[in-house]
Amino acid sequence: MATTWITGASSGIGRALALRLARDGHEIAASARSADQLERLSEESRATEGRIHPYPLDVGDAAAAAAAIGGIEREVGGIDRAVLAAAAYEPVGESADRGLLCRRHGRVDQPRGIPEARSRPCGVRLQLIDPGFVETPMTAPDPFPMPFLLPVEEAAERLAWGLASSRFEVTFPRRFTWQLKLLRCLPYALYFPLVARATRR
Repeated sequence: MATTWITGASSGIGRALALRLARDGHEIAASARSADQLERLSEESRATEGRIHPYPLDVGDAAAAAAAIGGIEREVGGIDRAVLAAAAYEPVGESADRGLLCRRHGRVDQPRGIPEARSRPCGVRLQLIDPGFVETPMTAPDPFPMPFLLPVEEAAERLAWGLASSRFEVTFPRRFTWQLKLLRCLPYALYFPLVARATRR
C-alpha cells in the first residue's frame, strides 16, 4: 500500500487526513513539532487497517527534514505522496513582515510560477490544496465571519477524494471557493472593499 508523508499532522486537517487515509489501509508517516500528539495519533491508528508512524519534526529545519525523510524511507517505505499541511496563521500585525509594517515602508512580492515546471520531467505531479474555512485550532480564534465553515472530518473526506483525483487544484467547498475566484476577476479597487465588508463584524 502507498506511503503518504503528512506534515502538520498533529492537529486540524493534517491530523484528520492522516486518520482518514489510515482507515483505507495507507501507511502514514506523520510529522509535526509535538511528539506527544503524534504518539497519541499513532495509538489511535491501531484501530485502522493502515498505520500512522510518528516522525516529530520542525519543517523549518532543513537538516531535520532530510533526516526524517531518510528515516521514513528506511523504516516505512518510499514516499509515494507528500501532503504539506504544516501551517500557522498570524494576524498581519504579528507576522514576520512586522519590520516592514513598523517602518511603514517596503514591499512583498510573490510570483505565481508555472505549475509542475520543475517536477513534471521527473515524473512528480503537484496538486494545490485550496480549502475554504475549516473548523481547526488555527481558525478557532478568527474574529471575522467564516461562511460555509466545514467540520474538519468533512474537509478531510473531501481532501482525500481530491488527492485521489487527477485535478491540479483541490478546492472545497466549491460554492465558497468559486465565489472567491469570481471576486478575483474584479479590479482590485472593487475586490478589496468587497472582501473587507464581507469579513467585518
